[in-house]
Amino acid sequence: DAPMMKLLMGDILADIEQYQEAASYFLSIKNDNDFFVLSRFELARISEKLNNIKEAIAYMQEVVSMNGQDDIVSMKIGDLLRYDSRFEEAIPYYTAIIDKIDEAERDDWAVYYSRGICYEQSDQWELAEKDLQKALELNPSQPFALNYLGYSWADKGLNIDEALELITKALTIRPNDGYIIDSMGWVLYRTGRISEALDYLEKAVMLVPDDPTINDHLGDVYWSVGRKVEAIYQWERAIRYAENGDDINISTIEDKILNDYTPSAHKLIEQASEKKNGDILHE
Repeated sequence: DAPMMKLLMGDILADIEQYQEAASYFLSIKNDNDFFVLSRFELARISEKLNNIKEAIAYMQEVVSMNGQDDIVSMKIGDLLRYDSRFEEAIPYYTAIIDKIDEAERDDWAVYYSRGICYEQSDQWELAEKDLQKALELNPSQPFALNYLGYSWADKGLNIDEALELITKALTIRPNDGYIIDSMGWVLYRTGRISEALDYLEKAVMLVPDDPTINDHLGDVYWSVGRKVEAIYQWERAIRYAENGDDINISTIEDKILNDYTPSAHKLIEQASEKKNGDILHE
């Protein structure tokens, strides 16, 4: 019955993915001892692994109700809300941490980066840009911050040369990261370097085949070089993966397929749908 032993048993079971049994140990730890907070963090971790973000947030709210809200709890709740695409709700949790910082240090890059993402996803670009630049000021070699700011600039048609420089630096640090490779392909596409963009985006799709944004980008490049059937195929993949919960505007992709690009898109879609086993399509 010792709480420490229950915590250790839960940790071991969670590490071997026996999540239900692990949760039973963590839940048995009562709120009248020092291990309660750790048990709720572990329950939140299990819920997050199982993509039950709302349950994970509820466990962290238990911690707040019993133990108050410190920076670690604020960061965790903010991150969980961000993972659940509740960007505006996450912002106050990050702000609560930032407001207490007297002089920012290198390790503080993460809270500025996280809030910057939330601002960008909430269409508050000026605030987002300021936070992302602050994150890079604190940690100039942080590849995710380099990539996010560079991609955002490129996607908005801003500071293209600087965007390419940031993404190149990120790719030097993480040369096999599919998302950074996608960013490189996208900024090259936006600057008219189509053949180079195609090489990067095809590699990105191989590394992260189920990401809707990457498939959408590859579809755009295929269309621009006249490979229409392959473009339709990639856009259909993007829609399929987006329907699994990813953040992307499905209607925009459907509009590209059915309206903006070609009056014969319906026929092309039928041709693409007849292909089996994910074969690469050629017109």
